[in-house]
Amino acid sequence: MRLYDGDFTLSRLKEACSTTRRTSNLPVDGARAETSIDLAKLNAKLAELPVAQIRQRRLRLNIYKDHE
Repeated sequence: MRLYDGDFTLSRLKEACSTTRRTSNLPVDGARAETSIDLAKLNAKLAELPVAQIRQRRLRLNIYKDHE
């Protein structure tokens, strides 16, 4: 049983909201890209969360756990 659907899993949120930039503009071997999270994008995605559905799922999950 999942609380969050596909687009709202941690891996999908990270993928959708990450930005990558190179640590160096020089074409050198070994120069790594730096990844960070765009907070504006993350906040926009989180605003789309179906809160009522998630609350229902959590309630069902808690009921299920209590009856195990």
